Amino acid sequence: MVDTSGDEAVFVNHSVQDREDSAGEESERARPSTSSLKRKHSPALGSATPTRSPAPESTSVAPPPTFTPHTAHLPPSSYDFYSTSRTHPHNKGNYRYSPCGPSTSTSLPVGFQIHRHIESQPQEVRFSWEDRSPFVLITEDAKTITAEKGWRGARANVPIREGNWYWEITVNRAGGEGGREMDGVGEGSWCRVGVGRRESPLNAPVGFDGYSYSYRDRVGDAVTLSRPKPYGRPFTSGSTIGVYLSLPPRPTPSPLDRRDPARIVRKRVPIRYKGQLFFESLEYLASKEMDDLGIDPATKVKPVVEDKKAAPGTKAPPKVQDLGPPPRPLPKLEKSRIAFFLDGECQGVAYEDIYDFVPLRLHAGEMGTKGLTGDPRENWHDDGMMGYFPLVSVFGGAIATINPGPDFAYPPPKDIEGALNFSPHPPTSAPIVQPERKVDGEVLPPWRPLSDRYVEFLAEQTRLDDLDETASIKVFQAAREAEEALAAKNPTAHTGFGLPPPVPATKKGKLLVASMGAIKKEDVGVVGSPSASPRPASPALSGVGSGVAEETKPGVGLSALSREEVADSDGENVESGDVEMVG
Repeated sequence: MVDTSGDEAVFVNHSVQDREDSAGEESERARPSTSSLKRKHSPALGSATPTRSPAPESTSVAPPPTFTPHTAHLPPSSYDFYSTSRTHPHNKGNYRYSPCGPSTSTSLPVGFQIHRHIESQPQEVRFSWEDRSPFVLITEDAKTITAEKGWRGARANVPIREGNWYWEITVNRAGGEGGREMDGVGEGSWCRVGVGRRESPLNAPVGFDGYSYSYRDRVGDAVTLSRPKPYGRPFTSGSTIGVYLSLPPRPTPSPLDRRDPARIVRKRVPIRYKGQLFFESLEYLASKEMDDLGIDPATKVKPVVEDKKAAPGTKAPPKVQDLGPPPRPLPKLEKSRIAFFLDGECQGVAYEDIYDFVPLRLHAGEMGTKGLTGDPRENWHDDGMMGYFPLVSVFGGAIATINPGPDFAYPPPKDIEGALNFSPHPPTSAPIVQPERKVDGEVLPPWRPLSDRYVEFLAEQTRLDDLDETASIKVFQAAREAEEALAAKNPTAHTGFGLPPPVPATKKGKLLVASMGAIKKEDVGVVGSPSASPRPASPALSGVGSGVAEETKPGVGLSALSREEVADSDGENVESGDVEMVG
């Protein structure tokens, strides 16, 4: 469960923008510059006819995407696969999407309405509609995936943050089936099963970098950082892979350390795409420290510094090249482990002490890659949706199905840790002690089926949404009181969130109630007459999925909300902060 003590209800919640175009060109590592992008319109659907259209917009459950018959050349199978890439946003180009809906409990005006995370059909653990490669084809129940060419991956729709969890992946087609190695043509069908963080690419196999860990069908190796190591038996078509993931409890972040990346900070923008509402946020980028793990130290290029002599009367140049700030340590989750089962047979521990999934702490004085003038959605904290996701990669027509339980094809032993001790690869540390669970007096196993994670994840998001909404109401009320106070002093001033009135001085900054209700703590230099205009906001404030800036339109939401103590015009403290309300 998410510990919300010290959570920072920070989110970007701009007016709803239409996104009837694509979400940008595919990019897995470099976020494109917002000043150099142009909108890319989705191609016409042509003769392909959708088999189902989305239901009307809902405030509680989002409909599934429109399923379009695919044109890929796939091996024959009993599954009906569909494409959704032309009618549904995918997490790509370093942008992330999740369904949302307007809050029905807030008292804010429509122009400042808050949005909340909502479920999407089907309401269970499955592969995510948004968090998969656009080239991955999927069934209507979102349980089975395939792809025609290249390595393509899909993550499940729930992250695992702590605890012991178990699920199965049924490999319907893999192990090189259809390839030259099996008297066929081409390279055959291959599959990798494992877990991955949000930074792991979806157009690469699981285990491509240090953000994911896999068990592959070929030879049965365990692969991470693209470095295979002998592990278990190889698997093929018809095999069932059981995955066991054990993570330690999350520590409570300090409420006094605002730079702690473990503090929960949410930054997102509600957009309208193809008639549905989604939160759009910036995806976490790979860190230099993690990228360096994949570099062989023997081949790493060392900087060459010439020893130049100083001219008479001048200062000698430094002999040591400035390489920037020192590398940050990569925290690990002590006693964490990943183990796999093949058709019920324990293969042992594949990985231990895996890397922590929260972002690395910024260096002192560092404000991120874009600094103070960058996109306010840039997040260097946990947003409450980080963790390790069940992740599957398929190649050349491979087919894989996720089974979150609780009914498994090969039920694992109640004492998985005990089974690991007698496996070919036993653990090197003691297991994480989990609290005892009982139902009707019966002691339950210390692990849980992945299906239980769905309700728990929704409860976490609901709690965070409640914090966001409470803070937003306080910010809105403070802004209204400030404007009413100004109107009482200057009856000729425009109120009702119209033209900007004079700016009141406060103890910890200055509130600017500007046109369209913009309030920015950093706009301390804007005072005086209605002709004064605030410091120009970053074009990325209303940037779309492709990174294109638009003129801010009247719509919905608060943005860049940071719950911190800011004094209002009467000197009383209210919970608010770096706030911009776009009405």
